[in-house]
Amino acid sequence: MCVLQMINRSIDTSKCRSDVGSTLSDRNPYPDTLPYDYNRVILPRLPCDENSHYVNASYVNSWLREKAYVVTQAVRTKPMNVEFWRMVWELGSNCIVMLTKVFDFMRVMCLQYWPLTRFLFGDIEVETIDTHTYAHFVSTAFVWCVV
Repeated sequence: MCVLQMINRSIDTSKCRSDVGSTLSDRNPYPDTLPYDYNRVILPRLPCDENSHYVNASYVNSWLREKAYVVTQAVRTKPMNVEFWRMVWELGSNCIVMLTKVFDFMRVMCLQYWPLTRFLFGDIEVETIDTHTYAHFVSTAFVWCVV
């Protein structure tokens, strides 16, 4: 027998002392799901944006090392898209795993945050160099650089 219970999302306020995430609605499509302070990804500030250090992303430890992975919410807006690629660049990421579809039953789940060919996201140029479609997933290779 399987019993399903509805789990309400909630924020443990003792672990989220930084209120910057709750005040940046354009950077948080789900304001009730914020990163905890102890594992929040903090980006270098840009001179033109005092909140540019904030991205709704968290570090995740592996068995072998701390901060081995980064998890983030689905990219839902164009400004979040620029922040996403900036985070990928700043952290030196070499692999991105998307665990949702762009569309699911005619509903937009997230923006397609990668270009079909080449696109400029802020100061970062991203180019799709290879795509392979399989039965249950798609593998896409990118190159990116600061311009």
